[in-house]
Amino acid sequence: MIMTKQKVNVKEMGYYDAMAHLGIPFFNWGGLKATDELIEMCKVDETKSVLIVGCGSGYQAFHIAKKYGCKVVGVDIAENMVNWAKERAENLNLDEKVEFQYGDAINIPFDDNIFDIVITEFVSIFIKDKDKAFKEYARVLKPSGFVGINEIFKSNERPPEVDEKLKEVEETYEKVTLLDFPILTPKEWKAFFEKAGLVDISAIECEPKQDFKEMVSSVGGKWKFTKLSFKILYYTMTRGPLGKKLRSVGRVKSGFRKCRDYVGYLLCIGKKPI
Repeated sequence: MIMTKQKVNVKEMGYYDAMAHLGIPFFNWGGLKATDELIEMCKVDETKSVLIVGCGSGYQAFHIAKKYGCKVVGVDIAENMVNWAKERAENLNLDEKVEFQYGDAINIPFDDNIFDIVITEFVSIFIKDKDKAFKEYARVLKPSGFVGINEIFKSNERPPEVDEKLKEVEETYEKVTLLDFPILTPKEWKAFFEKAGLVDISAIECEPKQDFKEMVSSVGGKWKFTKLSFKILYYTMTRGPLGKKLRSVGRVKSGFRKCRDYVGYLLCIGKKPI
């Protein structure tokens, strides 16, 4: 019996499924420079074990394993992302240093006191029950281990017009992704650490930025980046659910640019007491 490859209608896909299908890595504000700073705040070295919650296609996991020589485990709720990450680990000959599996942030599939470091980057913002998620981060962490996050924040004090624009950004992105997207203040983010029983909480507020060269490199160079950009432009201009979502994401990015003096990314860590 001859098997035929099933055609995939990308135009009808959900936003993140489409991004994974097109081969677009996940970009957090600050890029790998922010990842390095967060990891160093958590005092990583080659003896440590790191859990990345919301690992996506494994981009940060591979970087951490190669640069710091530590063992890295990634979990993600999107099975297609996990499969893609596993395939990339084999291709990069990193499958002995990095492993991936399906996992939900509010029910992490590991026993208590397993990891030295637990990190999330632009993931916790999407989790509806953040209290439960942070308690899970702390649960799988060894005593004296660190939880570290890189998440979007808004300034504690903002003019009314900025609040109005940020509310529009939140509502638009929630419709696109079908996920929670509350933009919180540094104080609100730190409160989740406190409620999870973490101590020695510290945070660095950073301006929103991405490294264009890093984005190009992450997809395989200028030629692949150009091809991918044209694909995104094509789908943005087409009718259907995906085109509508991509155009909405464009408005979200425009909204952030208008509020850039009042938003950024927060690097925040907390320690599990002995």
